[in-house]
Amino acid sequence: MLKFDENTHTYELDGKKLISTTQLLRKNNLAPNYDMVDEEVLKKAAEKGTLIHSEIEEFIKTGSIGFTNEVALFIDWYRKQAVSEIESEIKVYNDIVAGTIDLIYKRNNEWWISDIKTTSTIHTSSVQWQLSIYKALAEERLGIKIERSSVLHIRDVLKEKELSFINDDEVNKLFECERAGIIYAPYTEIAEMSALVEVENQIKEFLK
Repeated sequence: MLKFDENTHTYELDGKKLISTTQLLRKNNLAPNYDMVDEEVLKKAAEKGTLIHSEIEEFIKTGSIGFTNEVALFIDWYRKQAVSEIESEIKVYNDIVAGTIDLIYKRNNEWWISDIKTTSTIHTSSVQWQLSIYKALAEERLGIKIERSSVLHIRDVLKEKELSFINDDEVNKLFECERAGIIYAPYTEIAEMSALVEVENQIKEFLK
C-alpha cells in the first residue's frame, strides 16, 4: 500500500521508499535547478502554490469556492470546458517512482491529465517529462488510456497550453536507468555524442 508523508513530501510502498517524480527529473537534469534562488522566496512560492492546489481540490470534491483569485480563474476555466469526469490530486506509482497528478478528466470523450503551475515561468520540457511519467504511471495503475495533456498556468490570468508526450520508450528508459542506478542520457544527447566522436575520429585520420 502506498503511503505519502505531506510534511516531507515522500512516498513509501510496502516499507520501500520511492523516488518522487520531481526528484527523478532533477536527479537526471530534466528539471530546472532552483539552488540559486533565495530559500525564503522558494518557501513563500511553495506555500502559495500549496494553498491554490488545496482550494482547487476542495472545489472539485465539494464544490466549495475558495478565496484566492487563482481558484476563481480555475473555476471559470472549468465551467467553460466540456468536462464529464474529473478527479484531483491522484497518487500514481510503480516499483520505483511515485507522483501526484493535479487533474485527470474526460473532455470531449478523451482522457486528459493537466498540471497546475503558479510559477512565473513554465519550463515546457520539464513539464512534458512530468506529464509523460504521470501518463505511464496512470495507465499502468488506473487502466485508462491517457490521450492528451496540458499545463494550466495560473497567474493574473489562466492560460492553458497543450503539450505533447515524451516517447514511451524514452520514459521507460528513464525508469530502467533509475532501477540500474545510472543517470539517464536522452536519445538526442547520445546521438550528439556519437556524432562528435565520429568527427574526432575523422580529424585524427586526416592528421595521420
